[in-house]
Amino acid sequence: MKRFFTTALLLQSFLAFLLLLMIWSKRRSRDYPINKIKEGDIRMLVYEHMVNRSLDAHLFRNDGTILNWSTRYQIAVGVAKGLSYLHESCHDCIIHCDIKLENILLDVSFVPKVADFGMAKLLGRDFSRVLTTMRGTVGYLVPEWISGVAITQKVDVYSYGMGDVGSLVDHQLQGDINMEEVERACKVACWCIQDEDFNRPTMGDVVQVLEGLVEPDMPQVTRLLESILGDVQEFKFDQISGISTE
Repeated sequence: MKRFFTTALLLQSFLAFLLLLMIWSKRRSRDYPINKIKEGDIRMLVYEHMVNRSLDAHLFRNDGTILNWSTRYQIAVGVAKGLSYLHESCHDCIIHCDIKLENILLDVSFVPKVADFGMAKLLGRDFSRVLTTMRGTVGYLVPEWISGVAITQKVDVYSYGMGDVGSLVDHQLQGDINMEEVERACKVACWCIQDEDFNRPTMGDVVQVLEGLVEPDMPQVTRLLESILGDVQEFKFDQISGISTE
């Protein structure tokens, strides 16, 4: 039995490495912590050393750096740009399928890089959906996984929304925030976690909203928000973020 699990783990690691090779071959930017080294017949993929570890280390652990509002907001924008590139600018649409704080790595300047593509799916431009087994992390999973329907890149949009406000606003900031940006982030988060995938934005839309280029309509109250806030038809941003707007 031990030998079986060891073989399965090695196979899974090898398949994840092959997927990483495919993703690297389709990328054209440095939004991901991967580099290629070629010396003679030797070819290697090398991860950059991300000095500031993963985002969750600074938000939920005692040994991290307390990130100010500006840094947090720029991380949110950077992650949105990275996902927009994966979805819209690669040869194939790359669906990450496991967007969470632990998979956002930070370099020495706290510039975010999307990491861990072990669960990713490639979606050809001639297709709009792909059927796959449930994957991801509890707390970030979209309704589509539960219903068993084919997925789109909007699964990443949903996961991004689930981590957005919770990772931006907390007591460590002591109220030192940009309220206009908080409202933008709240709107984006609520827009991203809409129950139906066709009601969610693209990550390109998210980037435009966060950068203040587009003003979105007020998103609908989702089933998730109803379960948190009660039976409401509208919500206020302080209900979502925990920050008083008065």
